[in-house]
Amino acid sequence: MTTEIATANEAGEDAALREVFRHMPEPFALAVIDSALKFRSRASKNACDALNAAIKASGLRVPGFRDASRANSQQLGPLALDAIAAGDYRLPGALLRIWQETQPALREQMAQLLRDQGHDTANPDYKRGYLRDVWESEAWDELLQEAASLKATAALKAEATGEQAFEEAQLMLVLTSAKAPAVEPNAAVALRAPLFQRWAAQLEALPADAPEWDDAENFIAAVARLVRRKQDLLIMGYLAQLQDAIDQVREAYADELRYLEIDLDGWFDAALGRPDQREQAEALIEELVRQLKGYQPVRAQGASLDDERRRARARTRWENAILRIVAEWSEAMAPREETCMEADDASAAIEGGSAAAPA
Repeated sequence: MTTEIATANEAGEDAALREVFRHMPEPFALAVIDSALKFRSRASKNACDALNAAIKASGLRVPGFRDASRANSQQLGPLALDAIAAGDYRLPGALLRIWQETQPALREQMAQLLRDQGHDTANPDYKRGYLRDVWESEAWDELLQEAASLKATAALKAEATGEQAFEEAQLMLVLTSAKAPAVEPNAAVALRAPLFQRWAAQLEALPADAPEWDDAENFIAAVARLVRRKQDLLIMGYLAQLQDAIDQVREAYADELRYLEIDLDGWFDAALGRPDQREQAEALIEELVRQLKGYQPVRAQGASLDDERRRARARTRWENAILRIVAEWSEAMAPREETCMEADDASAAIEGGSAAAPA
């Protein structure tokens, strides 16, 4: 319940209450829906009729029910949340209207909090899905602090504790004030590139009915693909540079590496699986070159006993330092546990990189 709500409201779109749902934690959103659906028989007639009509208009299909509004909350809840995510604007208002009725103590508590802070109470336009205004940052932050201090009081549901209790209090503040939470312009976006700042300003200036919005999802998808392609190219370039740097080390210090039994062939293979360790890899290669450069002059036997003793002491220091770098490389490039999504992304990048690296 942050930037997107306020943005929708400021733009005059009818999606503000839909955005409230979209930006709830999913378990909490389902709990809200479940409470509203179970309370229908006890809700005011207008609220109950509005929710049943919204369910029918949404086109929800529940196996075994010709009329989806007759299905139980467990069957309807996930379907309703999916419909809201897909863009339904009737269900959010109808569900939140009844949810507000399920929480009379919390509703009065948040209404009193608003009055104590010198603010008016109001109801959202539940039918059309509108919140009526946007909170100023300072006032909203003060209300949240007060709500947080009240979240464990007897006015809150006994089973709603901790984070859920605060989520309920925050949601009730939004509904009782009919105001979206405050955000600074572009605060959540935090654009740093001047080019993107100009694009954002141009998009902000577009009216809500501009035809460009019809193509917005395609534009977002195209940008996401472009970002992935550029990231792959960046990784490919890094891997090619890494391969070149390893080849140079192998060529310049072949005797030293052979004597120390260091096989750099495995270094590149290990780095393929850890493109996220780019900075560490570059730093370790640079340090390896520095240590080998110092080790090379003392590796050969000294011309005299005294010279050899001096060389032996220095040789030991250099060798220990070089072997520490080898151990650090192995640790830094060790395979990590990945989620399925991370594994898919890494595989795509590695395939592109391994093809370009030998160039």
